[in-house]
Amino acid sequence: MGTGAAVAQPDILLADNEVIRVGSINVRSFATPGHTDGCTNYFIEDMIFTGDTLLIRKTGRTDFQQ
Repeated sequence: MGTGAAVAQPDILLADNEVIRVGSINVRSFATPGHTDGCTNYFIEDMIFTGDTLLIRKTGRTDFQQ
């Protein structure tokens, strides 16, 4: 892709189903390996933060790394 772009690295890695508290908010992680082994989604109350693992009305594949 672009050259010279900075790549962010995580400060911490959360385990599957681990909960961390951010202020007064609980954030629960859950592993969703597929596109990459490290794909993780996050539940915050009644919302989900997801990357490219959310598929609606489509059949997805999670075997790209095999």
